[in-house]
Amino acid sequence: MTELPAHERDKWTEAAKAEFESLKENQTWTLAELPQDRKAIECKRVFKVKYNPDGSVGQYKVHLVAKGFAQQFGIDFSGTSAPVSKYTSLRTTQHYSIQKSTRGVPRWQNSIPNGDLTEKPYMEQPDGFEEKGKEQFVCHLHKSIYGLKQALRAWNEKLILLLWEQGFKQGKAEPCLFTRLKDGQYQYILTFVDDFLMCCQNKDEAKEITPLEPAYLNLEGGKPLESNHIYRETMGKLLYLSTVCRLDILVAVGILCRKTSAPMQYDWNAVKKLGRYLQKTADLKLRILPCDNSKLMGYVDAV
Repeated sequence: MTELPAHERDKWTEAAKAEFESLKENQTWTLAELPQDRKAIECKRVFKVKYNPDGSVGQYKVHLVAKGFAQQFGIDFSGTSAPVSKYTSLRTTQHYSIQKSTRGVPRWQNSIPNGDLTEKPYMEQPDGFEEKGKEQFVCHLHKSIYGLKQALRAWNEKLILLLWEQGFKQGKAEPCLFTRLKDGQYQYILTFVDDFLMCCQNKDEAKEITPLEPAYLNLEGGKPLESNHIYRETMGKLLYLSTVCRLDILVAVGILCRKTSAPMQYDWNAVKKLGRYLQKTADLKLRILPCDNSKLMGYVDAV
């Protein structure tokens, strides 16, 4: 940080702090002692300025990146493969969007750090952000970060599960293309590395794809609500729904329940967004129909 230009140092420092807090709130790692038979991966920061269309500075972005080249196969990672869409698929999807006057949603913020790791590598604490009194500890990673060899694979696996839960079907010839037929209209999502392009004729459908925006976890500060009574009452109702008949909102409700003691305005906005999601997906339900086979059968997703 000290080598950065003086007139930009404060802005970069704030961006680095925001990135670090975002990773902590996302429970990306826990501090632990390094086992004797393991080696901690080093990390560094990558600085990038994002510009507005008019050429002015829009955002100072800092990413914490692991030095994945030091990872050991079979210990820190196993698989690294993940599908990447073809450029012909990208151009075709963009052409369809233009011809059908559909709308695209170009990016999911902080996508890579949302991937869950099956292996749990160790990484050194970021320089300048070591926890006081635990400087000798290392970060035991539970979720992926930029630079890890398996980062894209972990994110892709989580995204596929999310889209399946929303009723999308994965393409056979193009595994990065997902389709869904809703209300007589086809919706398309094309993933490209950590971005995705969504095409649908209804702009509101694009906003209601998930019950809770991923960027919600990165929000902080804001205006507190005058009273938490309505918030607590609403969360009680949502908690009942999530445990009885709407398991798809269980994680979102669990996150929002953490704020019942002192909710902020953005927490209440997230609750209202969840309500709109429930309204949009009210026609999705589990149907139990009579059949000739009266045998009791069970299904599992793993052996």
